[in-house]
Amino acid sequence: MKNFGSTIKIIFYYIIPFVFIASYLFTAVKETQYGLNRDYAEGTTLAFVEKWRTSESPRVLYSSENFEQGSITGYPFAHLGLVTAVSHDAGSALSSGRIISVVSALLMALIAWLILANFELVKLQHLPLLATLILYQTAIFDWSLLARSDLLAALFEILGILFYVRSLKTNRVLLVPSLICFLLAFFCKQNSIAGLLVVFAFEFWRAPTRTLKSAPIYLLTTAAVFGIVTWTFGVSYWEHTVTQLGGQSWYFSRLVQMLSSYLVSHLYIFILSLLALFLVPIKKPLKNFLIAWVAIGFLLVLLGLGRSGSNFNYFISLSIPMGMLAFLSIQNLLNAELALKSIAAISIVAVFMGSAFFENHGLSGRLTYLDHRAWPPTRSDAEKAIENTKSHLTGFSATNLFCDEPGICTLVGFTPDFTYFENNMNTQLGNQKSFDHYDTLLLTEYPSENLTWTKFKLPAGFVKTIHEKYELRRISDLGFIFTRKEL
Repeated sequence: MKNFGSTIKIIFYYIIPFVFIASYLFTAVKETQYGLNRDYAEGTTLAFVEKWRTSESPRVLYSSENFEQGSITGYPFAHLGLVTAVSHDAGSALSSGRIISVVSALLMALIAWLILANFELVKLQHLPLLATLILYQTAIFDWSLLARSDLLAALFEILGILFYVRSLKTNRVLLVPSLICFLLAFFCKQNSIAGLLVVFAFEFWRAPTRTLKSAPIYLLTTAAVFGIVTWTFGVSYWEHTVTQLGGQSWYFSRLVQMLSSYLVSHLYIFILSLLALFLVPIKKPLKNFLIAWVAIGFLLVLLGLGRSGSNFNYFISLSIPMGMLAFLSIQNLLNAELALKSIAAISIVAVFMGSAFFENHGLSGRLTYLDHRAWPPTRSDAEKAIENTKSHLTGFSATNLFCDEPGICTLVGFTPDFTYFENNMNTQLGNQKSFDHYDTLLLTEYPSENLTWTKFKLPAGFVKTIHEKYELRRISDLGFIFTRKEL
């Protein structure tokens, strides 16, 4: 019986995690070699990297001339600068950006382990299982395969949290290293503020007087950093990275839909996290900190989904403490009596494997759609991307195009109707056609009232380039509709 208990631990701590991690790494390597962008923000990143490389100064990069008010939201400079530094052209920026995201995800799992190790709750043998529980949440898994700033920002957030919890153990709290990390996170993604809120809220609850006395120093330091950024990039930097986050409508129905969808696909994480909070004997400082982390992370999820109406990346900051709590629950169950251990092990394996399969199946379905989106910012990079990809793209002839955010996402059209087919609920715009009727349309200029597009057709592997121009026809409730000009 003792050997049976040891076998269960080997399965949980080694076999299951290594299978999942190997699968993740295989997927990650494959995705870093994919030549087209899979997400509108990847296309935005490519365009910004190209402008970064060709701009005479940082002020030009974020100047008003490079943007149209209300049609494009800029990304902060830290992630863009790093991608530019490690890539030699926009074609390699996709690969470099995705590698940065994958490495960030793996380092996040390692730092989560270091946080628990700081409270003597884990050993090295526990790292694979903890990493699996973090990596296989949709928000982490999906966005770690994209050349976006989300994972790098989350890495800086959790690194700042690590510095803070380590100082808690010594009773000599020093917030400067954490503040630096949180500023870096903010300059990677402008809504990455979960770590900052968690640390300063917890520190205020723990030592309110000292926190208030130190607040002016931190505020002045932050103001000085913001001043340097303003001097470097110009006032327009803030206009295009922060102020456009406001003024959006609330999407309550979409919020409920996405929350319920995420809850169903991550039911095992939520159940295990609740078990950890109520049943696992966690040291009080860590338990209170994790509760604060989950509460603030969930609040930001509600605000993010409520304002944007889409995207699971708002769950990234919440996924880390949830994964840590889920691990503590499994660890506690594996240390229980043999009968309970056996039942719990079988149940968790069934739920965990089923949920992970659901996530991967959903991912493959999304990537089937994303295979038909592409937006390298220049013709040369587009041709290079076409050569590098193994995706089979087919074409159609379109006279109308529809886009929800011109300058950010790829436009897709139908004849004679049109629709934005990432959201199939928009049936009033026309019925969705099969993939056999699609062309891939590549943006070559930032759109205004007139657009220039490059259309690639790939019959039997032969690349044919057609240049087309479109003019703005009308603005609908869902986005912008363009009609092709006759040349």
